[in-house]
Formats: sequence, structure tokens, C-alpha cells
Amino acid sequence: MGGMTRLLLLLWAGVTVGTVVDLQKRIIGGHDCEKTERVYHVQVGKLLSNGKFDFQCGGSLIGAQWILTAAHCWNDTWIMRAHLGVHPGPGQGTIVEVTPHFFMDNQIRKHDIMLLEITKRNIHHTTFIQLSDCGSPLTVGDEVQIAGHASTTMGPNNIRDHDTSLTLQCANTEVVDCTELRTCLENNYILFWASRSYEHWLCCQKDKVDASPGDSGGGVVFKGKLYGVHSFTGNPTHACVEAAGFMDVCKEEYMDWILDTTGIPRPQTLWDKVKGCVGARLGVRPGRLVEFKPNFFMDNKGRRHDIMLLELTKPNTDHKKYEVVSKCEYLSFPFEKGDEVQIAGHASTTKGPNNIRVPGETVKLQCANTEVVNCQKLRNCQSVYWQSVEHEHWLCYQRAGVDTSPGDSGGGVVFNGMLYGVHVFTSNPTHACVEAAGFMDVCKEEYMDWIVKTTGIPRPKTFWGKVKGCVSCG
Repeated sequence: MGGMTRLLLLLWAGVTVGTVVDLQKRIIGGHDCEKTERVYHVQVGKLLSNGKFDFQCGGSLIGAQWILTAAHCWNDTWIMRAHLGVHPGPGQGTIVEVTPHFFMDNQIRKHDIMLLEITKRNIHHTTFIQLSDCGSPLTVGDEVQIAGHASTTMGPNNIRDHDTSLTLQCANTEVVDCTELRTCLENNYILFWASRSYEHWLCCQKDKVDASPGDSGGGVVFKGKLYGVHSFTGNPTHACVEAAGFMDVCKEEYMDWILDTTGIPRPQTLWDKVKGCVGARLGVRPGRLVEFKPNFFMDNKGRRHDIMLLELTKPNTDHKKYEVVSKCEYLSFPFEKGDEVQIAGHASTTKGPNNIRVPGETVKLQCANTEVVNCQKLRNCQSVYWQSVEHEHWLCYQRAGVDTSPGDSGGGVVFNGMLYGVHVFTSNPTHACVEAAGFMDVCKEEYMDWIVKTTGIPRPKTFWGKVKGCVSCG
């Protein structure tokens, strides 16, 4: 922590950031970002007298005209600009004029979070990062991604190297408890603590991974959504020895300010989407609408899984035909490739040329048989979606000429007349019948325990459960 005072006092007291930043524009322990990820990454910097752009910070394009970054990246004595489209490669993109919008709290204190408004219409760079819906807050141990134009090397004794990267560097790091860093600031850096203690930030740290002041303003991403803005590093001279801090975008006053300033619609949580419905329809057609309240499954790390129970708020006396939950005997005799399961839904039944999905719905419930397949091909896909579901427990199915459509999600996956799964996704959102689909595995012990405990439904007895209940046989 020895060099920390110099960094903090220079960086946030408004003294020239360039002295530190010009030397340290890097992600330590990173790798080249994939060409299709972080396309929304922006460089924030100054226009030099020779017309060249000198980047000082990162940022994230969150809308056609809006960049989210750190407030300390702005310097009124410079001609400030933003460079859009810097990734996937150097020599591309557009340098644009921007106007700063600072967050000021009700005591007129500036926080280290800033919006840059692009002054002219942006029609060329239209890939944005979606703001988090903040339905599941980050917890210690969660893996987040940071990015910057950075070296991946360090010198002896972790001394920060001084080179930069022409290509955008990405790295995964972990959310850690901020208590140690906050205590250190409060006890040893009184002036800095007084100027920052009212802000809302989280911390991240991982062995052999670090960011540097030049990476300030870059987005902190979790499951493909923006959760934070990189604000500071714990040690300006040595990498990988202290936690780094980022502004917590999910803090209500920050999120409200971002949405009010930009006009971007508030991200919907799963509960927002559910409570926006009139109700659930029992009996489907003609049936009747009913009110309900949701019950979500949260694992021991506070992560929500894509499985939900809806509790009817009023007694149901009209519709008493239920699906029998699986006895889960397949836990001893697992699903095998080729096992036939049934799916059903009211979504589109047609596709266009080249299997392009055609939106629509059907009046009559549609049923289809499909086959259990190995999920390995999907699980090997290193996509943003995979990062958001890799902690969940699901199986896959696929059959030539058969597929689900958007709107079929939540439907039951039935095997031998019992419920074994809940349909959650189609692997290709634009083309049907080309990839496997996934369903939540109801027989996973933690899901079944949660279902039985929440509903009070007796645990289904397996054949062995019935046999071992006998006193004797013979």
C-alpha cells in the first residue's frame, strides 16, 4: 500500500491525471479480447496540438449518444474527445466530440462516475452494453470481466511495465470484500477518505490480474451486463498486490441518474417482467386468468437460476389436473442420448427460407417429441450467454425438423408421463432447427429440494423408495 497515497491524491484531487496515466494504460494478466466481445468499448482522451488522439481512460457505449465512464477522466484544460469503435482492431473507429454530465449528490458532492453525451448523431457505432437489471447483486467470489488497452506483462517483483497494447485486453477478476481497503483509507489517508467515503463502490482482485489508472472508466461486466465502472487501483507502482475499486452502477441513486439523464429505459428484472403480466391462464383455452406471486431459486452464492415457482394467490378449485413431478429414478439410470421426451407450447410453428424463425403463436397447444442429446457442443461455446448460465443445471434436446420457439420457455419437458424439466432456451434465436435447445433439470437435487420445500408437495417416491419401506419381502 506504500505508493497508494500518491495515486489516490493525484487521481481524485484533480491534479493532472496524465502524469500517471500516460505510463500505465494496461490490464495486467489479460488476453486479447475476442473480436465479437467488448465492441462497445470506448477510449476517452485528449486531442493533441498535432491533431492526434491521446487516450487517457476507457468507457462503455451504453446508448447511441451516451458513454459511461469515470469522472476523474475529464480534464477541463484539455480538448476532450471520445474514440468509438476502437475494438476489434487498431486504425478503426471514429473520434467524436462529447459533453460531460457529472453525478452530484444532494449535498452537491461529485462522485467518480460520469456520462459523456456524443454531440453529433452516432449512426455508425450501434453495439451497446446493456445495463444490469440489478436483480441479483454481485457477491464476494463472483467473477467479473474488466478490459483496457494494456500489456499482459509485469517486471521483476511485480513492478508495472510501461508498454501498451494496440489491441483491447480482457481479463477476469473476482469480487472481494472491500473492508480491508476501506479501513486502510480511513486510517491512513484521511484527506482521500474524506473525499471518497460517501461514494458507492465495490472491489475486485485476483491473483496475477490487475488494472491500472489508464484503464479507469472501463466497464466491469458480469454475465454480459454492465455492473460497474473501474475507478482506481490499489497500488500505482506494483501490480497484483492490492484490490481495485469500481463504482457500483446498481446503486439506486446512480442507476436513477443514468436513466434520467440518458432516457434509456430501465432494465427489467425477471420479476418486473412477471408482475407486468395480467396473470397466468389456467386451463388455457377457454380457461381463466389468475393472480400469482413468484418464488425464485437462489443458490448458495446468491445467484438466480432460470427456474421459478408461481404461487396462486387465491384458492384454485376449478383446475385440478396436475403434472406429476418426476420420481427422478433416472438419477440412478441417467438419460441417455436418444431418449425421447415431449415438449409443448403455443409459440410459432412455422419457419421461413433457410430456417429463419417467423414470429407468431397458435390457438391450439402444440406438442412434439424430441430427443435428449449431449450438451457438450453447447457447453464448449465460449459466449456471453454461456457465462450467464454455466452455474445452472440443464440438459439438451434436439431432433431434425423439431424445435421450440420464443414463447415456449417455461413449458414442461415430459418423459414417461412425468415432469423432468423446464424449457429455458433455444440456442439459435434467429434460425430454427439448427442447434440443440436446453431445459432446466428438475431432478437436480438442489432444484427438487427447493420445489418440494417451497410447495409442500410430498417428495415423489422412487421404486426403491417404495421397496425399502417394506418390512420384509417374501
